[in-house]
This record gives sequence, structure tokens and C-alpha cells, in this order.
Amino acid sequence: DTIERATVIYSNAGILVIPLVQDLLGQEYVIYSSAYIAVQLILIWTHCKNMLCEEDRLEWKKVFLNVNIISILFVCKIQLPSGVQDVMDMMNNMIGPIGMLLAGMVIADVPLKIVFTKKRNYVSTVLRLVIYPIFILILMKVINTFAGVK
Repeated sequence: DTIERATVIYSNAGILVIPLVQDLLGQEYVIYSSAYIAVQLILIWTHCKNMLCEEDRLEWKKVFLNVNIISILFVCKIQLPSGVQDVMDMMNNMIGPIGMLLAGMVIADVPLKIVFTKKRNYVSTVLRLVIYPIFILILMKVINTFAGVK
């Protein structure tokens, strides 16, 4: 169904990517993950929204005035007053843990029997965690093979 297609296509990487990149690679690499998240947000608020709401046309005003899209502007090194920047830095460090806490709360409400006995749950999981990664690895190998040929 539509929800399953959306969950296979779009990830929730925004919650975990920035904190992981920040801790593993350093603050200077966060800009690269922010670029990925910016593209993903635009796709979510265009293609995914139309897919879920079964709409025929885009409402560009809603796309570009979305708080998530506006927050991307802060990646452009807009300087805020030091007090505001300190608060933003503290909030930045809490995004990952709060996201995991909220996800855990939602998961805790669902009985595990329902999660593991519904066969449809396995379809999107296998696609997302097995089939698509194998496809991407093969695609990367093919691109690398053709890129090496001159």
C-alpha cells in the first residue's frame, strides 16, 4: 500500500545522521549530511506528500514555507546572537536522543506479537535492509567499472 511504499522509499535518517556524523567525523562534516537531509526533505514534502495525500499538483508555497525547509537556511552559516546560538547548540545535542526516545515510546505501545506476526511488516523490512542495499552495491560496482574505463 501507499504507506509501505513511502517507508521503503524514504528513511528517517534525519534523526540519526547528524548526531552520528558529528560524533564520528566531526562538526565540519555535518554540512554534507545536511545537504543529504535537505534533498530528502524536499522530496518528502513534494513526492511523498503527493503520494500519501493522493494529490495531483504541488503546493509550492507549502513546500518552501515548511519549517523543515526554512531550517535548512541555518546551515548557510547565518550568525545568531551568542545566547541564542548557545541554546541552539544545546538543542542540537538533544535531537538524536529525543528522536530515539520518541521512537521507543511509539514502539513500546505496539505489542511485539503484532509486529512479528504480520507478514507485511517483513516485506518493507527486507526491501529496505536487504534488497535495496544489494541493488545499490551492484549499481556502485557497475558505475565504478564504467568510470575506470577510459
